[in-house]
Parts: sequence; structure tokens; C-alpha cells
Amino acid sequence: MTLGERTERGRRIAERSLDRWTERLGEPKDLEDLLALRLTHATWDPFIAETLRVVPSEREVVRGIRRAELVAVDVRMVAAGIRRSLDRLGLEARVASEEGAESGGDTVTGDGMRRILEEHENVAVVVGNAPTAAEKVGEYRDSVSVALLFPVGLGSVEVKFEGLDWGIPLVTNLSVRGGTPLAVAAFNALVDYALES
Repeated sequence: MTLGERTERGRRIAERSLDRWTERLGEPKDLEDLLALRLTHATWDPFIAETLRVVPSEREVVRGIRRAELVAVDVRMVAAGIRRSLDRLGLEARVASEEGAESGGDTVTGDGMRRILEEHENVAVVVGNAPTAAEKVGEYRDSVSVALLFPVGLGSVEVKFEGLDWGIPLVTNLSVRGGTPLAVAAFNALVDYALES
């Protein structure tokens, strides 16, 4: 299980915390239950599960992560949080905010995600901050094997709702909440589930 802990003490704290939420929410029976548990654990917000969406199905989302040949993230913090899951998958991460450039009408991170998706196929996209990076998933959906979208800020809720109609395997939450902890928790939970089921 990948919770982000790096020391024995950190592992004990993370496991105790997860046990507390498992007692409250119950043992996960499927991917959506596991995601709800891990996102709740990451935020200590038990209502996060109410806004969680896995589309079109658990099976397609798991298939998408298994098909992935590369992982594209919006920012370095997300890449750091999923490092061990990347190792388990044997994949590398490309960081959109480090590959983009200033361009008319877009952000550096949006431009970086565009570049990555134009150059690669079967990309698992993990967004924990930038709505402009999430928007590129909709524009280049043929390159995406699965997307985990948890952007925050202006336009984040709109892009999450739009994502439901893109016809790609997607995990998101339909609320203003988002950020690196949610994106990282969702990706690590999905990898755990896909490799252990």
C-alpha cells in the first residue's frame, strides 16, 4: 500500500489514521470504495466521497492505468507524491509545468500538457492543481488512457463536469475541492487496486 510515508514512525501514523477511517467507512469492496477511503484519509473530509466520480466504469479505469505507457502530471509536487507507484508500474512521469513555455492565450502548465499529449499515446494524466492542464485532456483525449483530475481554482469545477462527457476513463470529484493530496491519493489507490486485483 502506498500512503506516502517514508519512515517507520510515519508508516505507523498513516496506518493508524487509515484504520480510523476504515472503521468509520467500512472495508473497501471495490475501486470506488477504496478511492473514497483514501481521499477521505488524505483530506480528513468524510464528505469527499459524495462528490467522487469514476466513469465510465471501474473496469475501464483499471484498464486505462494498465494500458498506460507514460504518466503526465501538472506539477512536480504530484510527481513526488506518486513516485513509488510509478516505480511499481515501471513508468516515468513527465511534468507539464516544466515542459511548457509561455504562449499566447495559455499557461505554461497548459502548454506543457499539450506538448506531452501531442507527443505520446496511452498517457495516464494526473492533475492536482492546474485547470488548464486538465482542459488539455479533453482536447487530446485520444492520447489519454486514463485521467485523474483534481484541479483547483478558476475553471476547475467546469472542467471536472466537462470531463464526464469526454468518453475516457476518468476519476474526479465534482466540487471546488482539489489539489495535490487528492490527486496523489487517487493515483496511488488506483495503482494499488490495479496491481492487487
